[in-house]
Amino acid sequence: MSPVPPDVEQAEAAIVEHYPRLVRLAYLVLPPALGRNRRVLTAHSLVQRALPRGRRDSAAAAGALRGGGAGLSLINK
Repeated sequence: MSPVPPDVEQAEAAIVEHYPRLVRLAYLVLPPALGRNRRVLTAHSLVQRALPRGRRDSAAAAGALRGGGAGLSLINK
């Protein structure tokens, strides 16, 4: 496996750092007709798709640990 360029690592770090906010933004942009649960799942999926390939699982786990469940906080706000 080749080393990851620094700019990719910086981009990934920024996405992981702002993961809860990005999920909230994606949630708000999705159509309400999808329903709350589908919007939460789709919002998480969209943000995870923005991560570089092959590193989604570790970054998503880090975001979930930092954010303390971004999906649930969407519903409560």
